[in-house]
Amino acid sequence: MAKKPVIAIDFDGVIHWFPVFKKGPPMNKPIKDALKAISFLEKDYTLVIFTARDNLMDTRVWLNKQGISKNILLTNKKPKALYYIDDRAIEFKSWRQVILRIYDKHRNKTKE
Repeated sequence: MAKKPVIAIDFDGVIHWFPVFKKGPPMNKPIKDALKAISFLEKDYTLVIFTARDNLMDTRVWLNKQGISKNILLTNKKPKALYYIDDRAIEFKSWRQVILRIYDKHRNKTKE
């Protein structure tokens, strides 16, 4: 059987809703449709959930409570993957595009 391609999914902001990062265990609800999307993707891809959180046990407990498969790897290291799903990512096309995106985002935040 062929090995399934890997998709890496960020935890906070993609699976777990959080307005501002706070230390401690995850306490909020799942992002709308996150659980359905994970269930759908898991059929054809190997999923890896990654997080910047230090305490992976608290995150695993939250995932288990949401019914997310224990077979999905959880890590706080960047995994090798075909795709990365991350709310803070900037798609790379060129360095010029990246710089413009960063400064445009910063400019818009300072206007708020």
